[in-house]
Amino acid sequence: MASSTNGGGGRRPAPLTDLLNSARREGGLSFRQIAARSIDPRTGEGPKLSWLNDLSKNALNRAPEAHMLRALSVGLGYPLVQVQAAAAEQFLEYTSDELSGLPEDARAIVTSLAGVAPAELPRIRAVLQTLIEQSSPKNELNDV
Repeated sequence: MASSTNGGGGRRPAPLTDLLNSARREGGLSFRQIAARSIDPRTGEGPKLSWLNDLSKNALNRAPEAHMLRALSVGLGYPLVQVQAAAAEQFLEYTSDELSGLPEDARAIVTSLAGVAPAELPRIRAVLQTLIEQSSPKNELNDV
């Protein structure tokens, strides 16, 4: 795992750098190939070779912008949420608990709840609970 020295002399993880280097190793890809594949679907922009080289050495001076993370997601073949989490940990020293075991669409549902008014959450919770109860195998057995 790549790391760099932080201000306190310790090492900090570099998960975005690791994603890039891992994709290069596993796919046998050059920076030129990754740059050609890494195009943000919204803006059409992508990274320069020098930027990819700096990222591979954990030598970027600032966090990548959103369009660059979208481009990397496409170019490296990793889900955007994974690229964003790696960047957050590497550049902001922010880690979040992964909703492991859940498919990406389920994580999207949870993420979208962040914008819901707190007063609406009990109603949403009740709807979800009803859907879960209706789809549980236990209820299917009771219906026989």
